[in-house]
Amino acid sequence: MELLVFFGVIIIIVVLVKVAQSNLSEVLPEDTLFNNGNSYAERGEYDQAISNYTAALKINPRHSKVLIHRGDTYMRKGEYDKAIADYNTVLEISPHDVVANIAGLTNRGKAYMEKGEYDKAIADYNASLKIYPSNIVALEELKIAYKKKKSEKR
Repeated sequence: MELLVFFGVIIIIVVLVKVAQSNLSEVLPEDTLFNNGNSYAERGEYDQAISNYTAALKINPRHSKVLIHRGDTYMRKGEYDKAIADYNTVLEISPHDVVANIAGLTNRGKAYMEKGEYDKAIADYNASLKIYPSNIVALEELKIAYKKKKSEKR
């Protein structure tokens, strides 16, 4: 269930990216690399995906969607500190981008959960819910974080 909800957020982001890209008259090189990275990630070729995302970020280091996707790919590989670093960067460079903040906070919360840092996860889920109170992913993950934190104290 957790994984399904997590990927639900990714799908929403991908749809938003596709809509935004359809408004461009030309495809930028970083967008081509981003799309290639997405294709590799969908096939489970995470190292190749990360390589493409990293190349896109060399062209445009402030591309929050690329950072989110690279962070998500690090999550799939179990490289939680690298994922957290990417989500931190998203939150730093896109303070007024609601979608980026929701994704950055929610996904960083998931990374903290995987590391067993429940207080940090809870803080991120709550921050995400302040921006978007109907964020089902954050609501579900918040419940799980509280349960895990409670069982850890026993």
